[in-house]
Amino acid sequence: MLSYNILENFHIIMKDSGIKEEDFFYHGEDELFLKVVKAKTFQKKLDIRFTCPKDNIATVTKEKLLPLPFHGVPHKDYPSPWLTVPFGEYGKLVKAAAYVIKRKFDLPPFSRVGLIGK
Repeated sequence: MLSYNILENFHIIMKDSGIKEEDFFYHGEDELFLKVVKAKTFQKKLDIRFTCPKDNIATVTKEKLLPLPFHGVPHKDYPSPWLTVPFGEYGKLVKAAAYVIKRKFDLPPFSRVGLIGK
């Protein structure tokens, strides 16, 4: 309870002094990072990050080191044996995994049920 009161008082002080939250907590982060941080749901955070037009490289690796569902793409910034995996492929994998879990456990939309695997 004490920590909640301290946090509430901190926000009141910031509001009274006219300091914006971005100016106090974030220094040098790009606007995409701030969008991801301020998104309310996990789905919105994933959609913002996985559909980003810039900085689309998630992984740089050689072909034999790529995990099974990923297919590397050559990139102009990296030499010949190196391949890149864009964030979009990770997004597809996350959506596919969510679909399988939903179908297997018959979860209602926006449920907060936690799943623990072996």
